[in-house]
Amino acid sequence: MSADFLRCCAKFLLVLATSPAIAQSPTPLPVPNVPVGLQGTISAIARQPDGGLILGGSFTMIDGIPRRNLARLQPDGTLDPDWNPSADSEVVALAVDAAGDVYAGGSFKVVDGHPRAFAAKLSGTGRGSLDAYWNPGFGTEDVPDGAVLSLVVDTHGNVFAGGNFHSVGGLQRDFLAKLDGDGTGAVDPQWAPSVETAVNALAIGPTESLYVARIPPDNSPGFPTENLCDVLCIQKISTYGAGAAAADWNPRFITGAASALLIDAEGSLYASGSFGTAAGAFLTLVRFPDGSDGEIDDGWTSPITGSTAALVADGAGGLYVGHEQGVSRLSTMSSGAVVVDWTSHTGKYPAALAIGMNGDLYSGGNFQPIGNPPTFGLDRLSPVDGSPKATVEAQSPGWVEAIAHQPNGGTIVGGLFSRAGTFARQNIFRIAPDGNVDPDWIPSLPERAMALAVDADNAVYAGTAARAGATGAVIKFAGSGSGQRDPLWSNPIPEGSVGTIALDPRGSTLVVGGLFSRVDGVSRRNIARLSMSDGSLDTTWNAFVDYWVQAVALDRSLTAYYVGGAALADPLNHHGLTKFSASSGAVDASWQPPIVSNEVSAIAVAPDDTIYIGGGRYASTWEGYSSRWSVEKISPAGLVLDRWDGPENADDEPSYAYALIVGPGGAVYAGGWSSSSGAHLTRYSGTADPSSGTQWSPAIDGGAINALELDGKGHLYVGGQFQTIGAQPRIGLAALPIPSDPVQPRPHRQRPLPPIVRERPPRADNFLPPVGARER
Repeated sequence: MSADFLRCCAKFLLVLATSPAIAQSPTPLPVPNVPVGLQGTISAIARQPDGGLILGGSFTMIDGIPRRNLARLQPDGTLDPDWNPSADSEVVALAVDAAGDVYAGGSFKVVDGHPRAFAAKLSGTGRGSLDAYWNPGFGTEDVPDGAVLSLVVDTHGNVFAGGNFHSVGGLQRDFLAKLDGDGTGAVDPQWAPSVETAVNALAIGPTESLYVARIPPDNSPGFPTENLCDVLCIQKISTYGAGAAAADWNPRFITGAASALLIDAEGSLYASGSFGTAAGAFLTLVRFPDGSDGEIDDGWTSPITGSTAALVADGAGGLYVGHEQGVSRLSTMSSGAVVVDWTSHTGKYPAALAIGMNGDLYSGGNFQPIGNPPTFGLDRLSPVDGSPKATVEAQSPGWVEAIAHQPNGGTIVGGLFSRAGTFARQNIFRIAPDGNVDPDWIPSLPERAMALAVDADNAVYAGTAARAGATGAVIKFAGSGSGQRDPLWSNPIPEGSVGTIALDPRGSTLVVGGLFSRVDGVSRRNIARLSMSDGSLDTTWNAFVDYWVQAVALDRSLTAYYVGGAALADPLNHHGLTKFSASSGAVDASWQPPIVSNEVSAIAVAPDDTIYIGGGRYASTWEGYSSRWSVEKISPAGLVLDRWDGPENADDEPSYAYALIVGPGGAVYAGGWSSSSGAHLTRYSGTADPSSGTQWSPAIDGGAINALELDGKGHLYVGGQFQTIGAQPRIGLAALPIPSDPVQPRPHRQRPLPPIVRERPPRADNFLPPVGARER
């Protein structure tokens, strides 16, 4: 063997020894594989000639199968496995022509990867291919205005589009346009009726007149009763020529606005919404008989008194009405009296109604998972009595915000979701030791879970976001069985959100932090200590924090709490870390480490009492300021031992570290977000310079990593907003194997730690998080 060859091998080995490690993207464990989902929204339903139903809305899955804002049900009500076009934003309007082809409208800009601003034509069969030529061109390249809110097709195949737009195909068309249903979808150059406000509903009358429901000026589509149109916000327009207003339509005896329009088999026009009569009556559903000049049918009085929305006729004399309590079927007796045949009191407000092939009623909206069986976005009701039937579910991804491992091997998961795998779960669920959802543990939370903690007896403590009434909750559940609430727990009510919980392992107290001003009526500024036995407020411990508390950690000696958070004012000059006495709640004024982080969202204490903090340091921008990923290592004495920047060390890239945990061997795992890559998860050395470390960085498709937890078996649980991790589908939750290799430093240039001098900010008097800060 030659000397040259040996020298060559030696150089090669030296290069291997000193080169950075190849990036590792670990594959998630097979379990848990529990996609967390929220109810999707079905905003529009259209029936095809063969009995199939087209669904449009805001969703990413139907029955767990990927479908993005568009889907088709076969005549038997099952999902069409082939029909799979996609829109990049919500679909709110649908129409079907005589051939079964589909016209979709909404706020989208892209369909099946092709530019289509607000309207598109799709094949009604096969995979639902986009019509490559039909492209009316709503808005302009510089001003892609508005959205299409309503569509209808006449007997000649013309498509009428209403919405909030001002130009189509380069021609000015305010809120309403007539399009060719074939070819390129060209706008009719002559048909240009005068419409003063955005259009949200359309209906074709028997004489081929077009009824147009307009949104009241200076009001949202919610149609409040004040400041409605001076006359009825329904116009009757010719579908021919220039689109002249009908001379025989003069609605002078009624004011108001309609949310939905329907023409029945006899030519009568029904309108749901909010209306007032000359006699001072308030109505939510009215009928105009065929040939009416705009005067309502006084002999037809709806028995529904609440707010109404969607309408559909069954062709057998029945009128289905969606309202704030559910759906009702109305019939008109020979005497003219209107009666309610049945009401499905689902507590859901339908946005769309359609009749299926066998007469079943399909009702779509933004539905919570209530009822038996629980439904997501879509109900299927019997036409006989309104009883529910099984149907598909529309879902959107939920997210995980907190994870806590139990001594008994279970894992508690909290966040914002309505389903965990195949189980209905409201914002909290338990994973059994085998990695599957515990079918028996069924507590629920009224708002999203922001914080979780588990005690030595496996009991679960959950902190929630504030409700509409500005109160959050701290709730204690049994950690096994059905997860019932602890009957001795007083259910303390903070006036605001609870975003973090730290338990004292001695089993007597817990500290909660968040954004609140009082707990159970007693003044407590963003932090409080409670009894672990009954939840009562510890009145002797009264720490005061003038910032939004996002992280609390107890030191290993159990003598001090480290508290981190976000500024309530002046974030650029905020010092987001404080040390408090565990016994008295007094601030340790001498402990002021010179950190660069303006906001601290995560704190992890290592076995040697070293403190790691994660968050963001703010930098001024032309828009105000934005955050930069920041993780720092601090000694118990308050010395900053090291710090490192975020993904790619790019100073101009907004990024943020949301979660930290110290693993075996002192490795530090950090998760968060960056503007370029979305969710980001990495591993650093806890013993050498943390800016070194292995290239362990799982590939993640999603928005952010919010939570990290170790399960005691060598697995890292990861929670957040993501769809895949390690190239495997995992929605919101995954478990990764902890690397067995030691964290090896790689060559780098040591960065000096400059001294930082910062004055403490004045006390903030407001309770609002800073603009641009992460909502937690």
